[in-house]
Amino acid sequence: LFDPASGMERILVAIKPPDYPNTNIRTLWSPDSREISAVLYRVGERAASDPRTVVFDVQTGNPKVLGKWTGIILESAAWLPEGRLMVAGQDLSTGTSLQLWQLHFPDGMKRRITNDENDYASLSGSADGKTLAASRTSALYTLWTVPASGSGQPHQVPLGVNNPNSVSEANDGTIVFALYDSDKLAVWASRPDGR
Repeated sequence: LFDPASGMERILVAIKPPDYPNTNIRTLWSPDSREISAVLYRVGERAASDPRTVVFDVQTGNPKVLGKWTGIILESAAWLPEGRLMVAGQDLSTGTSLQLWQLHFPDGMKRRITNDENDYASLSGSADGKTLAASRTSALYTLWTVPASGSGQPHQVPLGVNNPNSVSEANDGTIVFALYDSDKLAVWASRPDGR
């Protein structure tokens, strides 16, 4: 902690293994400025899926675990009034994009706020808690074919869906690809004309 008036600084707490802070998550002051929170990941093979929000008393440095949420990788977080914690994160169970969530403690429940194919990051909240701000990134991937000989023009396959991946083509011209649909990864097949 740094005191601008005196120019003095002091270490509030030293995080040591088996816990360490994820550098993508900034520490946050609580609304009453009495605590500083940080999201910690447990070291181990499940490190990315075992985040916990811990608050540290500004005077003593004593930690208090608010909650633990399995299966989610957090990118950023924001405190809102009444102790509500909002985060931008990815759910490992579905592999979806970075979405906005509300985390509840101490029961470990999480509630998804957004549900789309965009990525949300750099989350912050207004002082009154009525508005969230986040950067949103949209990616659009389309599928094209071109003769292996290199001659001819590329042809866009009119799939009517966005972001196909892991594409391969069978001998009969059938195109097989993976696609997230309603938070589940499925394998799709299409003819070159989009059927």
